[in-house]
Amino acid sequence: MSYSALVVSNFFLRQSQIKGIGLTTPQLNFIVYIAHGLHLANNKGVLIDEPVETWNQVPVIRNVYYSFEQYQTNPIEEYCAIPFRVLYKKPPTIELTDLNFLNQISEKYCGFSYSQLSSIACGPGNPAELFNVKKHAATIPSEAIKKYFKSLISANP
Repeated sequence: MSYSALVVSNFFLRQSQIKGIGLTTPQLNFIVYIAHGLHLANNKGVLIDEPVETWNQVPVIRNVYYSFEQYQTNPIEEYCAIPFRVLYKKPPTIELTDLNFLNQISEKYCGFSYSQLSSIACGPGNPAELFNVKKHAATIPSEAIKKYFKSLISANP
């Protein structure tokens, strides 16, 4: 099952707040992207139902960026409101198997610095680099994200 990127973002914010960790907008964007990529790479399908875009060779999830942009590099203080159109389409409930997966991602990555997350999300051969075009916001195909994260898994088992 796929979810709104905002539902997944709020999940990671909640988990990080429980641990006393403050996440910035770029960190949250990378964590949601990494979770999506690992979900694809582990053949669990698409995690978020919004496209991942490349902005200047950086993978960005537009809804995550714009929902939390006011915080920039400061810790995010509030959950984002889920728009009614998203709630109407899908309730914000995460299935148990995906909840376990997201908990594992949270345990591993929520304490990472921006630099550590960036080195994973923007490493050599990342799809944002490969699909970067001279315009803003080119969509990165899910298959390219899956291939990139499979290569990361095989390089670091």
